[in-house]
Amino acid sequence: MADSVNVPSPDLIYVIQSQVNDIVDDIHTCIPARVVSYDHTKQSVNAQALVWDWDASDDEIPATPVRVNIDGIDIIPIAGGTVHVGLRPPVFVNVPLMFPAGGGYRITFPVSVGDQVLLMFTERSIREWKLNGGEGTPKSGVRHGLNGGIAIPGLRAPGKTPLVNNDGGGTSTTHMSMGYDTGPQFQATQTQLRLGHSTAVQPVVLGTSLQTAITTLLALVTTWIALVPPTPPPNAAAGAAALAALTAGITSFNATWATRLSTTVLTD
Repeated sequence: MADSVNVPSPDLIYVIQSQVNDIVDDIHTCIPARVVSYDHTKQSVNAQALVWDWDASDDEIPATPVRVNIDGIDIIPIAGGTVHVGLRPPVFVNVPLMFPAGGGYRITFPVSVGDQVLLMFTERSIREWKLNGGEGTPKSGVRHGLNGGIAIPGLRAPGKTPLVNNDGGGTSTTHMSMGYDTGPQFQATQTQLRLGHSTAVQPVVLGTSLQTAITTLLALVTTWIALVPPTPPPNAAAGAAALAALTAGITSFNATWATRLSTTVLTD
């Protein structure tokens, strides 16, 4: 007698799959979004998700669909009928915006309406944490919920708005950069800091060293001026000595000028 195998009926498989799909639909991980408004005093944003929800996950999207948008529903005509493909999510409000920070230090920058961010959804509700910032048990049992978003700025669509350096190229493969997209930037390599532009070549003056050298030179000038022979000349020997000292000082100043300039910090 052949062994019998219990094969789930198609109806049971459908029920199980539908249940799994329903559970997965409520597990939110991360999604690109656009800043709608920004509260710089609280570092929180209101953000609109840029990728819409499916309401018919088993349907195929045609390669060149003709889209119609009606009241937040993205409709794509396909063979066999019309399918509602996407539902625009609501705006996420009061979402904490994360800046790099630690040890009492931070890096901040302006955030503008229209900037893109990555919304991350937390393991547990963070409603109470947003209010007090400390440990505690959330009052809601929701996990990976839409109310637990955290915004990370800087996300770019590679095919549309990639980052570029102010020299017109993409992000560098040899140095770090910080600054305005199309304006002055701070560039750091393994051996140099460049201010303003990646092609900066002007050395930055070492202020204290230059000040000391100029003070010494001015003192020699003052001494020589005091001994410039009037008529009749008082002490020709002292004047000659002062002139020699001044000449030697100028020569030394010129010879050591390069040491007054930084070799690691350059500007344009």
